[in-house]
Amino acid sequence: MIERALKMKSVIDIMCIKDKDLKSYTISSDEWINLEKVFKFLEPFYEATNILSGQSYSSICFVLPLLKHLLTHLNIDFEDEFMKTCSVKIQEKLKKYEFRLSNSCSLFAAILDPRLNFTYLKTILDEETYKKIVNEFQNKFAEYHRKYSTVSKSTEITKASSSLLQSIYKKRKFNEHEELEKYSQLPQEDSEIDPIYWWKTHETIYPCLSNLAFDILCVPATSVPSEQIFSKAGDIITKRRNKLSDNSIKSVMCLNSMYKYFG
Repeated sequence: MIERALKMKSVIDIMCIKDKDLKSYTISSDEWINLEKVFKFLEPFYEATNILSGQSYSSICFVLPLLKHLLTHLNIDFEDEFMKTCSVKIQEKLKKYEFRLSNSCSLFAAILDPRLNFTYLKTILDEETYKKIVNEFQNKFAEYHRKYSTVSKSTEITKASSSLLQSIYKKRKFNEHEELEKYSQLPQEDSEIDPIYWWKTHETIYPCLSNLAFDILCVPATSVPSEQIFSKAGDIITKRRNKLSDNSIKSVMCLNSMYKYFG
């Protein structure tokens, strides 16, 4: 709203001057300056909201980096008293959610994002908290390893007849301790990569870690994607089309979703 008002500044000023009913709504030059300041101040929050509301990529891995970025943005020493008041109010509100947002899911998502890895947590957490989170992550990984190692063994038996060349060129899998250690030693990947796609291409090397990554990185950061699904369902189930079965509704919604990406 502010962005559009700033673009139409000259038009709004002329309207308020020419129309006597709008004179009381005239925006002074000082108010326009304040609006420009507010716009620049709120822009990172608008961008962060859009990023966390996405549904075509993993959004949970952005929670911690964006939270830290916004808190840093709020810690700027504003000279203007008006902006300082805005900053304090938003900071108070955001800090109420900081503890809730810094949960195991968002922390594990940061670890499993190859663009961040363990390195990022080292930069934002104190040593004691970092060790605690790493220990929790190792326990979760051990749980997945116990679960998926039995599955992989049975799969290996069925594939025992694979050719010699396949066995030679097959990427080597790491055992439980190697898998986690090798991943922790990897350098941070480029910011442009898709973490889900990265794990898909590395799942033969990190079979258990990749399963953990898929389960966590697919968690949406906000309720926006699910709310959009409910809105879409409202367009499908109408007064004239209210006898659709559960399977029919599911099929139509799946086709609609697939059409966006493959159509």
